[in-house]
Amino acid sequence: EIFRLDGADPLNRTTWRENLSLGLDENVSNMSPSLSPDNRWVIFQSDRDGNWELYVAPTSGGDPDAVRRVTFNTVAIDADPMWGPNNFVVFETTRHGGWDLYMIDMSTGREYRLTDDDGNDTNPFWSPDGSRIVFQSDRPDENGLRQWAIFELNLVTRTVTRLSDGSGIDVDPQYSHDGRHIVFRTYTADHTNSVLTVMDADGHNRRSVSDVAGDATNAAWSPSDRYIAYQSDLNGGLDIYVYDMQTGQTRQVTSDEELNYAPTWLCDDEHIMFTSDVDGAPNIFVVRATPIDASGTGTCRPLTSSEVAAPG
Repeated sequence: EIFRLDGADPLNRTTWRENLSLGLDENVSNMSPSLSPDNRWVIFQSDRDGNWELYVAPTSGGDPDAVRRVTFNTVAIDADPMWGPNNFVVFETTRHGGWDLYMIDMSTGREYRLTDDDGNDTNPFWSPDGSRIVFQSDRPDENGLRQWAIFELNLVTRTVTRLSDGSGIDVDPQYSHDGRHIVFRTYTADHTNSVLTVMDADGHNRRSVSDVAGDATNAAWSPSDRYIAYQSDLNGGLDIYVYDMQTGQTRQVTSDEELNYAPTWLCDDEHIMFTSDVDGAPNIFVVRATPIDASGTGTCRPLTSSEVAAPG
């Protein structure tokens, strides 16, 4: 299910939360939530009607009848929706055999096919102004080679530009909040470590962020774009790291025998929320990310109610 977290009591390890997806069936899966720009709605994928489709629900929660189905293709998978800054949602679908990108105008329900090529187009991510979408595709290059690469779709001109330079297999692109940079994962062959890499939004000035000795994934820009949080197994376990875009320094902020993963930022550049198995099951924790040159790892603790704000 998809939940809204309203508060937490770290002493008694209890939380106050609201079920938003309301599948009401243990055999139903709801995943990949994305908030609307005004935080009033959440769109997600669900198989509650027997096929993977997109649904929207109010972030107020509590009413199963308020959950509405958005796509109605019935024979293919609609997945990984992302709500843009202009009330459009981009998602990936298998309606035409391979994976293509579609867009929905959430005001009218009208759908637009964005890509139509000889390849799979997945993992779309909006630019901050809503004029462009960056995504990964395995469409063949000029030599017929198929390997995942990063592309940009300009929604004004409808042109597609290849941003990857072909030096590696590039996946999972994300614009920075100011739209000037893109972070992504790159690797040189199947089953090798993925390295977090940053390039300018036009594909130039490509440089590594994480150590090639570790498998780095799940990058997250801090609100100011100064830091990138990520997970890596560089030192044997899976831990949270932070990279400073200004100084090039990296700090390991967790160090446990259990898994620490899926970092995101708690409203500022100071604290990281992440998932940890330190209690024997996945739970949400918070750790201080700065100062970046601090010695040792940070002190992890459960989220407190004062650090949690309901959407809106």
